[in-house]
Amino acid sequence: MSLVPRPKVANWPLTKRFVIIKQISVTNGTFNAGIFKAKDLERNNICIEKRYKPNDIMDGIFDTEVDILRRCYHRNVVDYIHAFVMDDNPRPCASIYIELCELGSLNDLMEKYAREGRGFCEDFVWSAFRQMANALGYIQYGITEVTSGKENRHPNWAMIVHNDLYSRNICLKKRPGEWPRLVLADFGNGQVIPVGQAGWQEGIGQGHHKFGNHLRIPPEATVLDGPDWGAQSDIFLLGDMISQLCLQGGIAVRYGISVVQGRLQPGESYSSQLKEAIEAFLRKDWRARPRIMTIAPRLSLLAMEAKAACDHFSQ
Repeated sequence: MSLVPRPKVANWPLTKRFVIIKQISVTNGTFNAGIFKAKDLERNNICIEKRYKPNDIMDGIFDTEVDILRRCYHRNVVDYIHAFVMDDNPRPCASIYIELCELGSLNDLMEKYAREGRGFCEDFVWSAFRQMANALGYIQYGITEVTSGKENRHPNWAMIVHNDLYSRNICLKKRPGEWPRLVLADFGNGQVIPVGQAGWQEGIGQGHHKFGNHLRIPPEATVLDGPDWGAQSDIFLLGDMISQLCLQGGIAVRYGISVVQGRLQPGESYSSQLKEAIEAFLRKDWRARPRIMTIAPRLSLLAMEAKAACDHFSQ
């Protein structure tokens, strides 16, 4: 992805550049007033327009998402194209334009597999795990490929915490001959910890913050003596999301305790290496969870070990 300077937010509708093709949803997420497919006349391709509710514009949700996405240039983070806001009237309006992910969301795929009674093969689960680990390595530390173990934390990178890392906020793009590219989107619930601010070094957020999915939140958000949110909360949410992929095949993993009673398919189960990785991400005590810089390189090693040991790895 080329580091083309991001355009500043316009203060007028961008109807001369973006032409609506069709409406995809009326209210697809917590922080939008509709999702539309649009033609970008400048780039001559198709993109997505995400519109915001007036309350979310006034509450700073739009500003947060634009601020975060304008910072990011990574293959596993949704690509920002442009945005506009008109907030000087009684009913403000705003839109952000982002890349099109033609395969929909990971949640869509999970629901499709559930309807068909299918489970995900382990090769796909590892691909999703590594790609989202790279997304976290980037937004947390500015590392392009944290799974390689070859990069250090960028010293001037303001840490980004997503706080809403669920399957509905992960989109899929086609890759010929490979598993789909996973793209982390919907940063309206995100937070930025500026360089040098209290908590930046440790990745601990300051102040109370709500998670996007109130049914699936990190354990520390439910106790009085824990941080309300932070980098390790995103670690937990990623582990939980990967465990949900496995649950499609009947394997339950909860808070670091693996209950291996289900099977991906009759006679086939996920590897011990995958269970080990998920359990590390789901440790109940946030201080016991590994940092993404530590665990991500190990994911690649564990995946190779699992592949060598599993005949059904990519079936």
